[in-house]
Amino acid sequence: MLREAIQDLVPEGQSFDWPAGKTNKILLVLGISLKRDSKTERTDVYGFAMDQHFGRLGEDLGALIRSPGENKWFRNTGIMEKVEPLNVDRLESYPLTPVGIRLMPSKQEVREYSGIADSPCDFNGVISGLGSLGSAVASIWAREGWGEWEYVDHDAVEPHNLSRHVSLGPCVGMAKSEMMSAHAASMFSLKVSDSSAPKSHVKRLTEDPQWLEDLLEHKDIIVDASTTLEVPRDLSGIERSARLATLFITPSGRSSVLLMEDQSGYTRSLSLEAQYYRAILTNDCWGTDHLEGNSGSLWVGAGCRDITMAMSNELIWLHGSILARQLRLLSDREEAQIKIWDCDGLSGAVSAHDIQACKPIYAEVGGWTVWWDVSIEDGMSRLRNDELPNETGGILLGFVDQKIKTISVVLARPAPEDSTATPREFLRGTAGVEGDIDECRRRTGGIVSYLGEWHSHPKGCKSDPSTHDRKQLDYLEDVMARDGSPAISMIVSDSTISVSLGQRTATVELSFFHS
Repeated sequence: MLREAIQDLVPEGQSFDWPAGKTNKILLVLGISLKRDSKTERTDVYGFAMDQHFGRLGEDLGALIRSPGENKWFRNTGIMEKVEPLNVDRLESYPLTPVGIRLMPSKQEVREYSGIADSPCDFNGVISGLGSLGSAVASIWAREGWGEWEYVDHDAVEPHNLSRHVSLGPCVGMAKSEMMSAHAASMFSLKVSDSSAPKSHVKRLTEDPQWLEDLLEHKDIIVDASTTLEVPRDLSGIERSARLATLFITPSGRSSVLLMEDQSGYTRSLSLEAQYYRAILTNDCWGTDHLEGNSGSLWVGAGCRDITMAMSNELIWLHGSILARQLRLLSDREEAQIKIWDCDGLSGAVSAHDIQACKPIYAEVGGWTVWWDVSIEDGMSRLRNDELPNETGGILLGFVDQKIKTISVVLARPAPEDSTATPREFLRGTAGVEGDIDECRRRTGGIVSYLGEWHSHPKGCKSDPSTHDRKQLDYLEDVMARDGSPAISMIVSDSTISVSLGQRTATVELSFFHS
């Protein structure tokens, strides 16, 4: 075996060139199988170090031949497999030093060491956004062997990133996706090659539709840690089988958030975003300052490219570890997930908030897609039933995305105290409305604001807009047009809800009535 191993190191037709008086550091590695009933139970590996001339060792074994008068040794191609060594006495005099041999763990062993061997680990995914949080989460999953990932990020490592990024000084200027690929590949390997490293893509995830379609063709999950609102909203409108999970840390660093679609893909990220804002607006215990410092276009402050953003590496890894573990544990559940974790900076205690995700509902109206959910529908129906036989109503709060032409309703507020309601009409008052809208904007970083109006119709009446409703909508449309926003009106009746934009109206059956 040793003879053949030496011959394999000297290709046929080539020579091993080395000064005769200079030795080589040689490591002999032996694998000895332990068998029981002709079956190998295990293989023990032993190592021995030698300080000898490699050419002369091969010569003594009969594996190599020295060129006369030269310090060159060639493969001995004329020997037979069972030829005895040429110099047994000298071989026996070679000193051997036992050394410990340690093998890099296999992927399965890594999973066992990490305690996740029983979890579903063999799937394909994409991580978009390899900033501080994204690289931390990707590093955790790579180190425990969870999933096969491809990395996407258009950005490069900047010097200021190093304070809270997995990259090191020599990585400055390197594409973040390529850095992450090399980082993951080198965790359990002494030598990294292009074939062994995970695939990396230096681009924005949604900038090229055809490339994105090809990328996601055989993927099971997309993890978006890009900190932008654009990516999850764009992905919400794309036909795909891959499940989307969005994760981020709030600007203060106190909280982290996970929004994950259901496995069927019915409850999309756009709806989860709206329901997340509703949770912020309706929970005074943690929602009041939850998004304090949000810029309105990024989940986290102003993102990794903002040098002035202050957040400790401790918080990145605290929340990164929570998000990485929770996403892994929740990924095999069918239901959509809205999870929030708050950390108390003084005590270190972490509290979790589990928000029940609701079934989304939508209507296509005048070139726009209007989204709401069963919680909003149920709330309007309850307020209607409480006020019958009179009509009731209030303002609609939500957000508009001009790029993807969507209107997302977050809340339908009850009637202000100074409203006028009769069985024939409803005149919405103004008491507290302006302050309510301002508070919604403050809590959500300016994202959630006034959308329009809703009201109810009496029993036995359809939800179609009346002539008076049309006049009100025309006025509302003129007012909203000053800001370039569409005006929306929703009317709830016994069994349907109508959604109007301008003179266009769509009608949808109430979920409880339909079921």
